[in-house]
Amino acid sequence: MNWQTTLAELDLTSLMSVYLVGIKGVGMAALAVMLQEAGVTEVQGADTSEEFVTDELLKAHHISTTPFEQAQLPGDVQAVIFSGAHQGSQNPLVQAAVTRGLPVFSLAQAVGMLSGHKQTLAVCGVGGKSTTAALLSWILKTAGRKPSFAVGVGNIPNLETTARWESSTEPLVIEADEYVADPQADLTPRFLYLRPKHIICTSLTFDHPDVYNSIEDTKQAFEHFFALLPDDGNLIVNGNDPELVMLAKQSGKNVVTVGESSQNDISLADWSVQQGVGTVELRSPTGLLGQPTRSLEIFLPGRHNLRNGAYAAVLAWILGIPWEDIKKAVKTFKGVQRRFEFKGRTANGVACYDDYAHHPREIAALAQTVREWFPENQIIIAFEPHTFSRTKALWDEFITAFQQFPEQTQILLLPIFASARENVDPSVSSEELAKALTHNNSQVKYVHDYAELLQYVQQLPSGAIFITVGAGTVYKVFDHVDFI
Repeated sequence: MNWQTTLAELDLTSLMSVYLVGIKGVGMAALAVMLQEAGVTEVQGADTSEEFVTDELLKAHHISTTPFEQAQLPGDVQAVIFSGAHQGSQNPLVQAAVTRGLPVFSLAQAVGMLSGHKQTLAVCGVGGKSTTAALLSWILKTAGRKPSFAVGVGNIPNLETTARWESSTEPLVIEADEYVADPQADLTPRFLYLRPKHIICTSLTFDHPDVYNSIEDTKQAFEHFFALLPDDGNLIVNGNDPELVMLAKQSGKNVVTVGESSQNDISLADWSVQQGVGTVELRSPTGLLGQPTRSLEIFLPGRHNLRNGAYAAVLAWILGIPWEDIKKAVKTFKGVQRRFEFKGRTANGVACYDDYAHHPREIAALAQTVREWFPENQIIIAFEPHTFSRTKALWDEFITAFQQFPEQTQILLLPIFASARENVDPSVSSEELAKALTHNNSQVKYVHDYAELLQYVQQLPSGAIFITVGAGTVYKVFDHVDFI
């Protein structure tokens, strides 16, 4: 692969004015907050005028945004940063900056430049990285470590923000994304611009078929990322994933495996997941955790959240945080926005949730959570597939994942949400996916739009569980639902 990972020598924190193109993206908004808190006097940018999950974050920090159709580069701007969406480096505002001779960086490059200032704790993997990164940040904060962090979600209730920059302390927690820096011009995986001291990897699976041709290409990206670790760094990986474990151990780095099997460095046993309360025992025969067994309790549903908690707890322990402090932080963690987030209960007794799951592996984890948490309830899943390329490439995996929901589950499929970085592909559709699922004895209905979905929600029976699922904007249906 022809990946370029060299970073400019420029210190972004020394600038007075920075402009972000695509500022409403979760990664871009987090970067905007970090730059502001690092001392950049004027942080502003442009994006679409539609409502987005980061609007409140940007408003709270008094970071101004201008609709693309009205945006012009300020005369005093010293650097421009762009996201991979909205034409990336080919966006007219970015091209205007190039013409003016201004320094121009992708989001990945900018975060990488900030990473060089700190002890970077990177959390990567398909599924779980946002929750794990947020939880690790919360553990560090409650332990008095004052971490800097950037997590690609709309909100983290415990931390009251998705990003922070602490100039006087070392830890920087970064949600490390394997997607490319700029689909238009730079196919370097974003996380290769980071300078990690420690890495957590929650999983290794094929995703982003618009930029990766196969799982082998994906493995190569992770292999290069693991190679960035220094000799005194640690690589904590999901021990349930044999391909990930093999790749990690081939890196020659200090690997810590965490998983159910007793062959792991940290084995997870004595699981209990009931009504949203999960407990697990971490067993360490080698004494890695200071004593043979440790326990964790988390008030989030699903075994996957216990695994996320274990990954974060193990790294926190390696960083020298006492286990009692870790345990208390995990127990008080409230999760992150759009990760099995409880939205409310309707007047007719329907409990509503929203989840960001958009990859088959994440949907399978959601199915397991539903089976454990709501064994007797009628379940309604409203799924909005995210990107044509992912839906097409992982078609069979999606069908298998949805088959794991309980028999009483009703699946509602909305039209595919097209990413700003891809074109419509008429060869794949939610209607066809609905037919394929129906052929597999699933209860499936194609829903044309949010208005039709809202009508369906209003007719659900008391006691039903309704969950919106996907990385698009399906959650916006709740803007029109009356909760008691």
